[in-house]
Parts: sequence; structure tokens; C-alpha cells
Amino acid sequence: MNLTITTRLPYAPRVEFVERKGAGHPDTICDDLAERLARRLASEYIANTGAVQHFNVDKAVLAAGSVDIGYGGGMLLTPARLILVGKADFSHGWQPDPEALSKYAEQELFEILPDASPEGFIVEVWLSQSSADLATVVSNRENGMRVPLSNDTSFAAVSLPRSPLEECVHTVETTLNSPDFRSEIPVGRDIKVMGARNEDMCALTVAAPVMARSVANRSEYEEALDAVRSRTLGVAVELLGEGVSVRVNQADADDTPYLTMSGTS
Repeated sequence: MNLTITTRLPYAPRVEFVERKGAGHPDTICDDLAERLARRLASEYIANTGAVQHFNVDKAVLAAGSVDIGYGGGMLLTPARLILVGKADFSHGWQPDPEALSKYAEQELFEILPDASPEGFIVEVWLSQSSADLATVVSNRENGMRVPLSNDTSFAAVSLPRSPLEECVHTVETTLNSPDFRSEIPVGRDIKVMGARNEDMCALTVAAPVMARSVANRSEYEEALDAVRSRTLGVAVELLGEGVSVRVNQADADDTPYLTMSGTS
């Protein structure tokens, strides 16, 4: 393999924006569960056929449910539906069991959303037979090597290290989403953080859902937001210095607090 490394001056534009969607954001959930399903399929192929066969399970949709929610709790009206879709090679005397994979994905979902209830989500895995051409590409080995050939033109790129603002946004989200913080403050996992920097002035905007059953009124809800704001500011000042402002749940109105039953929106 030919390796080429390029370098450039440190990333330091005058204006910078960074956004991070936390572990409980619907987009992140879909990406995470598709990745977990891929690892599961690869392991099952190795166990049952001796090698990883062709599959792709990178398509996912999380269709929102509905709730009647307010301070103190709520009632489920319609469950959310998560569907993982893809193709897999069925031609090696064994094929994946979509029902068993659906149960696996459901277990993984509730690991991501520990505050969710089983009746709140329907999880399905849909698989169909993969293309014979692609299956052959992956299953054929050259010169007896157990290395699959490429069947796509995908590539990945990464830039490191993180900028100070990137590091701050990442640390804020992981701090607010940590078990320690969530054991103290009743926030859900669908936390989103945006950072904006104009030269040396930085502003962080946080969206953090509050568990409806844990706050009895607006005052208790605001106490939770104050704790989010305080912890965010502490992290930001430590990483970026003074001159940082923090805003939390800017979409709130008097009658529309950001409450959640499951931890996600």
C-alpha cells in the first residue's frame, strides 16, 4: 500500500462552526445501530460460513412516534418505528435470520436509550438477497489469500487534531451524556451541541431534553437547565478560556419545554 501524508498550517479560520449530535439523537441512533448490525452480521457469517460474505446494512430510518407529555410524565400514543434495511448473501448454505437480528437491534437500542420502554419502539430488520455479482466479488479470494476484494469506491478521510472548538463541543456533549451527569440531572440522551466562534469570542448552544417524569413543574425543569448550563460553561471555560457564552434549549416557549419520555425526541 502506498501511504501519502500531507501537512498544512493549523486550522484557524476567523469564523468557525461545529455541531455534534449526541448518542440519543435519531441520526446518531440510526448510524450506531446500522454499525452494530454490520458487526453482528460479520460475526455470524464467520461462525456459520467461515468468512465474511457480502452484505450492506447501511440504510436506516427512525419514524417518530407520538406522546401526550407534560411535567410529571406522559402517555404513549404511537410507538416509534426503527427499520434497518439492507442486502445479504444467502448462497452459502446459511442465511441470516432477520427476526433474530431484529431482537438483537432492539436490545442494542435500549442500551443506547436506557430510559426508553419496550412498548415505545418497534424495531425491524429487512434483508433481501444481495447482488450475485457483488457476492462473487467479496467471496472470491486472490492467490489463496483470505482477504475480500473491494466491491465499492467508498473512502474515509480524517483530519487531526481537533480544533479547540471541536474539542470543546465534543467534551461538552460527552460530559452531559455521561452516566455520572445523567444520574444527577434528569436529562435524556438526545443532546445536541453547536459551537460558534468569531475570532476569540465563542458561543455554545445546547439542546438537552429533560425527562418528563422527573420534573413536576416549570421550576424543576429550569433547575435542570441551569445545571446543564453551569456544567457546559465550566467545560467551555476550561478548554477555551473566558469570553464564552452558553445558551440552553433556545426553542423553549412558556408552553413548549423540551421534555421527553424515552430520552430521544
